[in-house]
Amino acid sequence: MKRRRLAAAVITTTLAPGAPTLAEPHTIISPGIVIGGVGGDHPMRGFNAGLEMTLNRADGRADEFYGYGGLLQLEVDLDGDIRLGLGGQIFGPGVGAELALSTTLTDQGPHIGVMLAPFLGIGYANAALRLFFDDTGLDVGGAATLKLPFDEDGLYARPFQSVAVDGRPHRDAHGRPIRPVVIDLGPRPDTDPAIADLPNANRHPLGRAWLHDARDEHAAVAAFTQLARHLAHHRAPASLIARARRSARDEARHARACLELASRLLGRHLALATPPTDTPTPPLTTLALDSHLDGRINEGAAALTAAHAAARATHP
Repeated sequence: MKRRRLAAAVITTTLAPGAPTLAEPHTIISPGIVIGGVGGDHPMRGFNAGLEMTLNRADGRADEFYGYGGLLQLEVDLDGDIRLGLGGQIFGPGVGAELALSTTLTDQGPHIGVMLAPFLGIGYANAALRLFFDDTGLDVGGAATLKLPFDEDGLYARPFQSVAVDGRPHRDAHGRPIRPVVIDLGPRPDTDPAIADLPNANRHPLGRAWLHDARDEHAAVAAFTQLARHLAHHRAPASLIARARRSARDEARHARACLELASRLLGRHLALATPPTDTPTPPLTTLALDSHLDGRINEGAAALTAAHAAARATHP
């Protein structure tokens, strides 16, 4: 069973690379490498390699992922010519485009122009067709880019997070995940030596990470409650409905444990609230597909992650 779950997560990673950790609108910074080449008489002709950085605002689930942001490129070719690109990019489900002011420094002097690059991918792993317009004319090239995305909390946005979150996501009527709202009720001192002795530089990112997990677990409570209601509407077996309700109670226990750790690490009394949704009952086919993605793959990946973390944990 574990092998099948892991295989499903790997397949999902391949089909939808690079989606963000959070489903709500958020900022992602992505450093990476780019390898490409340009033909013709362009100063960057032949093989070139370099670095690329994007700062994007992104939103969406795996099949609706979109975003926009800034772009910075620094590349060197085999002749030692240097190209600097500064511009932006937009992307949707599996496709996107980059537009940048391109400056190439050669032995003959600088060449200033424009680069237009439509690409396939999600912005973090993509293959691009590059069109260069400058004083030397038009040249066509290509490039492959691989980047490591980080969200605004400094957490690595794991590629499979496009569908695999920490717990079953609670979705609205359009299928978009709804994340619980964090309520700060004020300061909270903590006397646990294992936590009090941690440097603030470590406590804060750990607290944010546990708060992230708490929000996902809390959302899963509403998700399983909603699933039980949908199953009852389709006259599912009573045992299956009972298991969905039992799962909701399990997720509530998980959410309380994660939120307790987050509150202690951050030194704040925190609470969570999930916005209510009135979602229509989906067809059985949609319910089955969502259960496969949100239940089997998401929960399976989260269980494997928790098991590995538990094996390495030192604090009780």
